[in-house]
Amino acid sequence: MNILARIKRSIDAGDIRSSLAFLFPYIRTYWRSYCFLLFILVTDVFIIILFAWLMQHITDQAVQGNFDNLLKLFSIGLGSLLVSIFLDYFNTYFRTSTVSHVKKDLRIDMYHRFLSMPYASFSKNHSGKLLSNVTNDIDKINGAVGGVLLNLIRLPIMILSVFAYLIYLNWQLSMIFLLLAPFTLVCGLIFGKLMRDRNRTIHGKVEDLHITLNDSFAGNLVLRVFNLEQFFSRKYQKNSDELFDNELKEASMRSWFNSSANLAGTMSFFITLGLGAFLVSDGEITVGVLLAFVSLMQHLVYPLTDLAGEWGGFQRSIAAVERIKEAMDVPPEMDIGEVVDEDRALYQCIEFKNVDFQYQGCEKLFKDFSLTILAGKVTALVGPSGGGKSTLLHLLQRVYRAEKGDILFDGKSVESMSVSQQRSYFSYVPQETFLFSGTIEENIALGKPGASSREIIEAAQKANAHSFIVELSKGYDTQVGERGARLSGGQKQRIAIARAILRDAPILLLDEATSALDNESERLVQEALDRLMVGRTTIMIAHRLSTIQHADHIVVIDNGEIVEFGTHDDLIRSDNVYANLYQKKAVRLAR
Repeated sequence: MNILARIKRSIDAGDIRSSLAFLFPYIRTYWRSYCFLLFILVTDVFIIILFAWLMQHITDQAVQGNFDNLLKLFSIGLGSLLVSIFLDYFNTYFRTSTVSHVKKDLRIDMYHRFLSMPYASFSKNHSGKLLSNVTNDIDKINGAVGGVLLNLIRLPIMILSVFAYLIYLNWQLSMIFLLLAPFTLVCGLIFGKLMRDRNRTIHGKVEDLHITLNDSFAGNLVLRVFNLEQFFSRKYQKNSDELFDNELKEASMRSWFNSSANLAGTMSFFITLGLGAFLVSDGEITVGVLLAFVSLMQHLVYPLTDLAGEWGGFQRSIAAVERIKEAMDVPPEMDIGEVVDEDRALYQCIEFKNVDFQYQGCEKLFKDFSLTILAGKVTALVGPSGGGKSTLLHLLQRVYRAEKGDILFDGKSVESMSVSQQRSYFSYVPQETFLFSGTIEENIALGKPGASSREIIEAAQKANAHSFIVELSKGYDTQVGERGARLSGGQKQRIAIARAILRDAPILLLDEATSALDNESERLVQEALDRLMVGRTTIMIAHRLSTIQHADHIVVIDNGEIVEFGTHDDLIRSDNVYANLYQKKAVRLAR
């Protein structure tokens, strides 16, 4: 019972069933191709037995000198060979095509899932890990959806069919197989489990490599300035060595198994040949039967050892599927929905009504928080870092969701809107501008996909970006580089403002949009922002209090609570938190 229990644990059938259930919808889509591939595989088994039958009868007819029958048999063999060649072609083509289709569908679905993943979940995963899921893990699933999966079906059919024919030829010799089969199967199951465990480790090491690479590329400037080349080189070397060691251990396991499989095949060949020779000398079987038997015995033993090897390959793929499934099991964001073409103007106000919120593992940030932001006005959020200013913007855009309470646009709860509909109310200009790989024109056009060149140029002009764009050698067709690396901070910020202008949303969110700029860039950006703010409800976060003196309302937030509310002049006269912040900033500027 203990041995059976260990074998059962080595199979891990529950994990395999779960992984196959995950893959089944993708496989089912191409069921016709899989049925055709199974037909080819079954036909291939028939042809293997047919070749053994031909070997038997060609040999016997040659010994008997019956050349008329030999001609017929050779004709059958030639026809079978041509059929086999065509089957090999279609098998290779359809197998590759079907697997590529499944991988493409899974890759696209995974990308869509990552895009719809809640930001809180997304931010917990390193981008290198997610990249590894989409690239390395997807490429490793071949065995679970392609040749290995089909061979796990084909090889048992071959074993049963060939064994039945061997019994027909000579049942005594067939018993040799029964001596080898149980040992080979048990070894294969254990080997498969060890391979899956080893490949889980290998996938983790590949992920570590991707994380180190991603950090090195994304933070390359900091890496250089802090002379961290050697540190990251050693880290990458360590990751590479660990991956190399695990790959060598996997290769050692496969080598031992392959050697054992070859030993089993060679032993079966000589045992069958030796015993068969005695039977031929006794006249119990013909030479043709012996040759057919020896040939088919290899098609029996090697499929059995291949079955164990294929099982190991299948387990390697299952390890990758488990990682993909884990990544895709994260529930998607609330109903993303489509942006509804309806009036999205804000006529009255935005209301935070008795909102509670806390980050996972942290103390509650907002408790029974309420705030009204009037439409068409400029509302500035100020206060110490960590007080909740950026979180309010995230709640507005449903990057995070309030645990309690509600957020209302003109009295309409955001819970009654799809995520896309809610976000369509906003244009957003962050402190750290992100530009996507592509041209300047393409980046501005993201504010309104399908916008005409005229609309893009008008938006750039309003954002004070047109003049520097046309001075570039390729103008609007200039490639911005990764994250806009080929442009200055002020240029990137103005392109982001042009994108926001083109979006033409009723609510503008500004998060420290000018804090990292020099004086001239700040002037140009501020002019562009002033144009963008006209006729819109603006909510801005600012640490440079000089930029918000003309705001209609200033909200001072500390530890998730509103401690002051009013205009700049009112708050200065009150001589409280805001006045103290303003005086400290003034002293720093004076110094």
